[in-house]
Amino acid sequence: PRFIPHLIKDFTDSDKNKDIKFLFGQGTTKTLIEGLKQEKYDMVFCSMVEDEPDIDFIPIANEELVLIVSNEHPLAKNESIDLTEVGSYPFIGFSEKSGIRSIIGDLFEKVNIVPNTEEDNAVAGLVEINYGIAVVPRISSLKYYNVKVLPITNPKHERFIYLATLKNRYLTPSVNLFKKFSLEYSKKVFK
Repeated sequence: PRFIPHLIKDFTDSDKNKDIKFLFGQGTTKTLIEGLKQEKYDMVFCSMVEDEPDIDFIPIANEELVLIVSNEHPLAKNESIDLTEVGSYPFIGFSEKSGIRSIIGDLFEKVNIVPNTEEDNAVAGLVEINYGIAVVPRISSLKYYNVKVLPITNPKHERFIYLATLKNRYLTPSVNLFKKFSLEYSKKVFK
């Protein structure tokens, strides 16, 4: 919610880039990748997708995953969490179309837990009413929910956001300029 707007602002603040215009789309990783392959988008920011040999994925940002629980939940007394402790609690997951779903699934696989999953897009809202617990990216909007954010200590993990483009596709000078700027910008922001 912050990285892309600040990236765009810093890019367009430069006099040489002020006339470059953007058209934005939003969706799950799956729909963004489909749009990229249909040439609806020049580039997308998304999760990594396996078995996409025609797409170049460049890691651009590291995003921490955390466990969120209701402030009334028994785990709310903790300051961090080992995922081996959460197997008995109802878990709210992301849709199968979401790029983050497989990443979260891999985390639970590492600790040999198959979570009892409920599926919904309003993950933080459902956690807030103590409907279940969830693993989510640490995003600034979590502060608007009545939830406890717990850093995950085990298993160790990294979740990257990628800049994805089609391989062997011509990119206009403006798109190449923005791509290069994005890579340099991410190095400054996430050093």
